[in-house]
Amino acid sequence: MKKNKKFLYLFILLLFIIFLYSRQVCYPRFGDIFGISNLPIQTYGFFIAMAFLFGSIFLKDELERLYNEGKIKAIKRSNENKYEKIFNIIFSFFIGYQVAYIMMGNYQNFLKNPEIILSFHLNNPFTEIFIYILGGLTLSLLNYFLSKKNTEPKKNYVKPHELIGTLLGVTLISGVLGAKLFYLFETEISWQNLVSFGGLTFYGGLICGTLGVIFYSKLNKISIPHIADAFAPILMLSYAIGRVGCQVSGDGCWGIPNKITNPNLIPEWLWSSQYVNGTSSGTNMIDNNIFVWPTPIYETIMCMAIFGILWSIRKKIKIGGLLFSIYLILNGIERFFIEEIRVNESLIWFNNLTSIEITQGQLIAISLFLIGTSLSMYLLNKRENETI
Repeated sequence: MKKNKKFLYLFILLLFIIFLYSRQVCYPRFGDIFGISNLPIQTYGFFIAMAFLFGSIFLKDELERLYNEGKIKAIKRSNENKYEKIFNIIFSFFIGYQVAYIMMGNYQNFLKNPEIILSFHLNNPFTEIFIYILGGLTLSLLNYFLSKKNTEPKKNYVKPHELIGTLLGVTLISGVLGAKLFYLFETEISWQNLVSFGGLTFYGGLICGTLGVIFYSKLNKISIPHIADAFAPILMLSYAIGRVGCQVSGDGCWGIPNKITNPNLIPEWLWSSQYVNGTSSGTNMIDNNIFVWPTPIYETIMCMAIFGILWSIRKKIKIGGLLFSIYLILNGIERFFIEEIRVNESLIWFNNLTSIEITQGQLIAISLFLIGTSLSMYLLNKRENETI
């Protein structure tokens, strides 16, 4: 996509986000924004999808630039990629299974609770489950025969930016699994928490998503430092957009009570919120006239700013891995300070003289800052020694 177009689309999305923020009302379902009640799309899920969409657009362009500059090479592939075929068949079965479930008179259940499609509905009667299985088998067989008819010869070498779907798939699956695992460690371990759309811990997604990309890059002999640099600004962009879903849906990722009077220098929606109609707010804040810091808005602003910084300096940095190091440093700083006003349980450490309160997010933020600082110093010293 042309440079001007992708930034134009991003600008339009940002205008839409500002409009939603200024309304000071939560919209758990996307249709609520336009007064349409039959859209089974949650705003949280919508903005997560937007995060991946814009992330893929910018990542594809960056991978293509790195390939053209010779920093990453084409990937050698065999004509028959059996793992892709197996994945496609399994995925087709799952989609067919869920379509059959919805068509068997469960559309209203799906509207009320969209995350229900992440389960296999094993409590339903056996005859219905059998029809779901038939739906899954039908779609997977259709996918198999259509792929057999595709006689287009496979490339022996594939450019990394041509595999953007696979790269994002690896990032998505490993990232979501990591985000869910970290969330379960913070809360109650239950099947409901595991399959819900909410409950995604950012750092769990970051750590496991990074490990997934490293594994895939190592497997395909892609330069890990340069692939990490390509992901650095995209991670901030995607996180900034994803945080919009938290704010608009009112899923509980807000701040502590804001007891400071607005000096009238900024709009009220930017100063405090009650998350009216939010999925997790209930009536407690409204009944007790409690206003809290809208921390997702602040993270959207800060992460967009960091994205702008990383995107503007990416071509000036010639050392592979250094841009990712800067990302870790800035990410750690941003998250450490936002945790000061977020609603999170603190871990309390005691010694003989004093106690220290710190959240899990702050601990990981400090770790990221130290890792980023150490890595950048190592890379700079390595380059200096090579030039001597």
